[in-house]
Amino acid sequence: MRINKMLVAYILTLMGICLSVSAQSQYFKYTTNNGAITITKYFGQNYDVIIPSMITDLPVTSIGDNTFSTFTNLNSIVIPNSVTNIGLFAFHGCRGLSSITIPNSILTLGGLAFAECNDLTNVSIANGLITIKHGVFWSCKALTSINIPDSVTSIGDGAFTKCTSLMDVKLGNGVTTIGEDVFLSCTNLTNITIGTNLTTIGDNTFRGCFNLTSVKFEGNAPKIYYNELFSGANDVTVYYNAGTTGWGTTFAGRPTVAISSVKPSLKIKVKVIELTLEVTPTKKYQLEVSSDFNTWTKVGDVFTATSELIQEFDPIVIGRYYRLVELP
Repeated sequence: MRINKMLVAYILTLMGICLSVSAQSQYFKYTTNNGAITITKYFGQNYDVIIPSMITDLPVTSIGDNTFSTFTNLNSIVIPNSVTNIGLFAFHGCRGLSSITIPNSILTLGGLAFAECNDLTNVSIANGLITIKHGVFWSCKALTSINIPDSVTSIGDGAFTKCTSLMDVKLGNGVTTIGEDVFLSCTNLTNITIGTNLTTIGDNTFRGCFNLTSVKFEGNAPKIYYNELFSGANDVTVYYNAGTTGWGTTFAGRPTVAISSVKPSLKIKVKVIELTLEVTPTKKYQLEVSSDFNTWTKVGDVFTATSELIQEFDPIVIGRYYRLVELP
């Protein structure tokens, strides 16, 4: 009887995965409560860890406090969809961990859960998470960007403090509360967009963000308690959508600019030629011109799109082709 070799290989691969997960199960300490498993410690030697979804025929629903704390050789972790909670200090100091995916089953990230994961560069959070507690990503110095989904409603104190490589942040529409010091000393943070439902933002949230230039609020002006929100972030402009309420000419001591929900356009006039290009509010752009698609020449100064803008330039650099470059 002939057996399809590819089918055999596929079956063996699946068996290997199952055996791997099963084999790793024996290296977890755990507790049982109301028919569910909380993992409390990992003592295996495998640096690429797959957390089982079941142990002794019971679902694994929680990664307990300090479970992987200071396990510096941990390279990767796979968290199953059965898990709903990650505890305090759960992965604190796992300095070899470079990437983490938070599945949509997880509702809460415990305090300092990933603090001082120095090599953590990529964090993917599925829509489903509700609470980010204090200091979750404190001092994750390699993290460059973060996108918080709409399901998240609160971000605790110091959640991203001292993430010194963090440059770009987007907070979803579900976030209503941002604690104190959340982005304290994120020295390379340049821009952040905050969703429509924020009502309260804590003190010192952007203190020491020396390179921060743009904070965009999609909703009404949130409540602040003191004017220390942007201490040290002296070049910030606060952008808000026209038609939202509570805004003045300044916010927490920084200038504000109302922007239309309709994208502005850039009009380029050269003799009898006029081009209209769509741009994104608060982003920076550079106009360039070329006659051969190979060599491009910068035209005029870098500008930030805040309204309809007429860009004029010297005819001596007129070429046949034009492009608008969005700058980081």
